[in-house]
Amino acid sequence: MIDDLVKSIKDVVKKPVRPLVRKLRRQIHEQTWRRLNLEWTLRSGITIKVINHCDWVLYNDIFVEGEYDLPIKNALQSGADRGCLNILDLGANVGFFVLRVIDLFQGSGSKIPYQFSLVEASNREIDDLRSRLASQNLLSDNINLIHGLIGQKSGTGQIGEQEFHGMNSVFFNQGTRGTNVEFIDLTGVLEGSEIDLLKCDIEGSELIFLENYWDSLGRVKAAVFEFHHDLCDPSECTEYLRKAGFVNSQVLTSHEKHEISTRYFWR
Repeated sequence: MIDDLVKSIKDVVKKPVRPLVRKLRRQIHEQTWRRLNLEWTLRSGITIKVINHCDWVLYNDIFVEGEYDLPIKNALQSGADRGCLNILDLGANVGFFVLRVIDLFQGSGSKIPYQFSLVEASNREIDDLRSRLASQNLLSDNINLIHGLIGQKSGTGQIGEQEFHGMNSVFFNQGTRGTNVEFIDLTGVLEGSEIDLLKCDIEGSELIFLENYWDSLGRVKAAVFEFHHDLCDPSECTEYLRKAGFVNSQVLTSHEKHEISTRYFWR
């Protein structure tokens, strides 16, 4: 009986303390990363800043491991053949993917005109993305930032803002703060100029996107998707992409523990 009473008291005390502990831990982590002030300027002149743990993970995936290098390099060749490079980034987050594109683009010595469209749903990350690009004088008519949810063509949804910002998603638990964001209709973007590479990493909404837009991908030459197997069915996504004309594919990375894979598709 005494043990049960002690346990009940502990449970009552813990409940209001837990959010405070999580908040304090988050603040300590943020301050620690910022004090490290990690940044590096690449040979291309692009500077990469790492200000939190998620940045560190993304930096290693994209710049160290070169997760997207094969599709990016093929897109650069495609753009060179056409005389213009066009990239569409769905789920831009803080912009490391497009910074890698610019890094390889400038490193190749190419002088062809380019157009990059970056779509991000998170209010917090779109502001961070804009700030990071502005700090390197990369904001111009050639780089278009678009704020909105991806998947449906209209309406409003909620995105969960995670401490690990790479996992911001419309699929989130009750303990995560949700922010209302309007969906954007990407039909005009997809059916406009020819797109050398579409990158899609929208944390589980890939199938919803393909259900609504597979028949608008006719001007997309190649695509790379990050699939979250617990949130959407990669085989269904692949079938939609085949219907859209992407008959070739290659698995770039596969993480069974996290049920995530990155796959490259081309015509």
